[in-house]
Amino acid sequence: MVIWMCACYNDVVSRCLRPTAPIKAEESRFQIRFLLVCGLNISSLVVGLCSASDLQAATFARDAETELSVDPPGSADASGIFSLARFAVSPIDEDFDFAGRLRLDGKLYRLEEPSDQKSNASVVIEGDLEGQQLDVKTSGLTDSRKKEYDFSGTYRKLTNNELQQRAQRRYDATDTWLNEIYRQAREKLATRSFADLKKREADWIAYRDYFAEQSAGSNANAESLPEEVARLQTLRDLTMSRIKFIRSLLDDSLPAGLMRYTATSTAANWIWKRTMVESNFD
Repeated sequence: MVIWMCACYNDVVSRCLRPTAPIKAEESRFQIRFLLVCGLNISSLVVGLCSASDLQAATFARDAETELSVDPPGSADASGIFSLARFAVSPIDEDFDFAGRLRLDGKLYRLEEPSDQKSNASVVIEGDLEGQQLDVKTSGLTDSRKKEYDFSGTYRKLTNNELQQRAQRRYDATDTWLNEIYRQAREKLATRSFADLKKREADWIAYRDYFAEQSAGSNANAESLPEEVARLQTLRDLTMSRIKFIRSLLDDSLPAGLMRYTATSTAANWIWKRTMVESNFD
């Protein structure tokens, strides 16, 4: 459509500027009106296309541990995508996130539930999704243990620099927690068991760093994040998984056989992931 109008516009302009015989007054008025209409329509279409392409995902924060990621809808009748995340504040804590689709309802964005799913979850976002601040009200957001999380509050838009600083702090915290859990393992595990754990640590670190580096680009595109932020988040997630695994080794409530099974399963999972990474990125 735009290309056709531009072609017609160019043709009429060339006729008006071409030094030929005098143009009849009626034809001249028609060409002028055509130029004005075409110019306005082309401008509107270009502005509309640019506005649609300018819609960008953004991340907002309520506090140091709570974030809201929003991918705005392309039009008023379309759905946007959002994700609420509460990050762990200790090595015995776990992350919690809730994601869904948003649909504009008057001046509010509300959680859009699939017709085949019913829940008590409620998410209402007020404000310009491309603005600097959003007000959020939630209820009924629970994890697998039926623990409810409240994400209500005012969220401020984060810059890319702030995103990276927050991701770096979270990763640094998990690295500290990992060192602490290794200290506990040294005190609690048998000498031979701890020596075996430490021996495998270098391989695990190599896998963690390699996987985070290689998957950063695809994760950044999928989550609309800067690549370094995606890399840091992957490093943190894998470190949290490692902490959870070592904690299971220190859990006296688990039978020894189950502990050995957990360790074996984790090692097998590591080998499978390493194989998948190498096959995808070689």
